[in-house]
Amino acid sequence: MQLSSPHAARTGVAGAMFNVLEPVGAPATARLAICTVVSAMPGALKVAFWARTPERHPAPRLAVDFLDASDGWRYLGLADDFRLSTTWQRFEVSIHLGASRVGHKIEVALQLGRAAGVILLDDLEVWGPRSADGYPPRAMPPLLPEPEP
Repeated sequence: MQLSSPHAARTGVAGAMFNVLEPVGAPATARLAICTVVSAMPGALKVAFWARTPERHPAPRLAVDFLDASDGWRYLGLADDFRLSTTWQRFEVSIHLGASRVGHKIEVALQLGRAAGVILLDDLEVWGPRSADGYPPRAMPPLLPEPEP
């Protein structure tokens, strides 16, 4: 993993580069937690990013997932796999946060270990529902895992 790679820049000077050497048996073990969002209103939580691979075959894949850390890490949904090509593609995924999720810590992550290959990622954005007075939701760094006993 190289989080500031000039080879992965679509715009600007750097993007993120990941080299998955072999698919991981459980995709959750090869996740990149992006951020935790706390929304003050129900509505759409969206993730948009650009990705590509320098490899032609086999094409690596990735997916976006959402977990409610305030509700025992409840799984809120996983988009279909995105199969990457050698040209930059824009991907966008959204889920609806209902009233029961308002004030909850929702973790946004990428599953990278779905297939072997090099993944180049740039221009990643996360949007959530704005409050009644127009403020965006609170976004925080990902939560750290609990230490094992």
